[in-house]
Amino acid sequence: MKTLHLLLTLFLIMLFASCSKEQSASKGVSILVNIMVENTQGQNLLDPFTPGHFKIEDIKKYDLVDGKEKLFYMANWNDPWGFRLVGEGEMTHLSLAPNIERTESNPTTTYIDWGNGDKDTLVCKMRTDSEGYYYFTEEVWFNGERVFPDQSQKYPGFAGRGFKIVK
Repeated sequence: MKTLHLLLTLFLIMLFASCSKEQSASKGVSILVNIMVENTQGQNLLDPFTPGHFKIEDIKKYDLVDGKEKLFYMANWNDPWGFRLVGEGEMTHLSLAPNIERTESNPTTTYIDWGNGDKDTLVCKMRTDSEGYYYFTEEVWFNGERVFPDQSQKYPGFAGRGFKIVK
């Protein structure tokens, strides 16, 4: 649990460092979306001990930028691919930063490529500050189905915007 707390703290520090002084002083940044992935038997597909699990190195995050899918990579982030696995065993889930390109219209679109030919669409309605920076994820749709805040009460173990999908 201490490791999880430290990782989340480091991620938020990096986000705050990229914000203006006004932003970081006046409001918190809360953009992460948490996704639990299970198979039809209820086994966690992000747990490396589950047969057929998704390998972290195969997962890719793309943001829709100027009408094109752009592979996310930011070398100076703690999570250069825009996501990380959080938790252990059955509680392992994907914690992902949605598309926050302020040049893109709100809601923004992110694609998750699971590395096996399966790609999902994540659409996030964001709250913006006076300068147009996204700082809070208000609503989330996964493959056209609204999952946050609708499903957030079903999975109270998640911090923030969390939902479960079955693959």
